[in-house]
Amino acid sequence: MLIVRGESRLAAEEVLRRARGRGIVLLNPGKVGSLEELELAYALAKKSIAGGKAVSEKMEVEFVLWLAGKRDIRRAFEEVGWNGKGKELIAVSFGMWRKELFAELELREKKLGLNEEAGWEAVERISLSRII
Repeated sequence: MLIVRGESRLAAEEVLRRARGRGIVLLNPGKVGSLEELELAYALAKKSIAGGKAVSEKMEVEFVLWLAGKRDIRRAFEEVGWNGKGKELIAVSFGMWRKELFAELELREKKLGLNEEAGWEAVERISLSRII
């Protein structure tokens, strides 16, 4: 998993189009608080896919479901996804190398600016989201 923050020179619709189907998730930087949240969501997504208990077979979708703490795909993307409003975004790639990702989305890098550790509320939201 590769995590970067940046601004694209492209129109929002083009950025979203280029990310779709490429194993790239675009997140709203204001909705992600820490690297630990991203790592936990990734670990749980991998585990649920490997164990046959995933809501989605696509890693990027399953990852967003865990990160948002939702079971509904639309609501999960509304919760944490980048909708093209605002220039900055966080791109999470599940297969592209850094150079390729920056070229594909025509990104200008920004400081990631995330905390290392998540608060208990975020950990609880992510880890307990499938129990209910």
